[in-house]
Amino acid sequence: MVMRGAIIKVVIIFLIPFAVVCASCVSLSTKAGGIEPGFLPMEGKKYEVAGKASGESSSFYFLWLIPFTPQHRLEEALRLAMQEKGADNLIDIRWYVERQIWILGTVYVIHAEGTAIRFTDDAAEENLPRKKPQKNIIVK
Repeated sequence: MVMRGAIIKVVIIFLIPFAVVCASCVSLSTKAGGIEPGFLPMEGKKYEVAGKASGESSSFYFLWLIPFTPQHRLEEALRLAMQEKGADNLIDIRWYVERQIWILGTVYVIHAEGTAIRFTDDAAEENLPRKKPQKNIIVK
């Protein structure tokens, strides 16, 4: 009976805190990614706004070096954001990268958010994206 009490004390004093430390995030950092006007080419198509959408893509590196899951990709995060709203494209995109360092490895997460749009023939003319004027370049 005394041995059983000693084992319970060891578990409470050492093993539970060890498990908590192993399961906790040691460091968390965020790095700005960028701002993009749109995901896919629009070429003057009319659209309607479906609302704000967000998506993310992540990957895990075991022991900080060995890839354990597929690589995190911005394109995947943007496509998931489009699927969230059933949209055809995203405009006014903002994205950033989050890095979480754990005892057993590192997790990278790309967060992307933007305005989801659906192409339509009934949309008002004012919804067309503005095209930049093209300059004629003459090479001599």
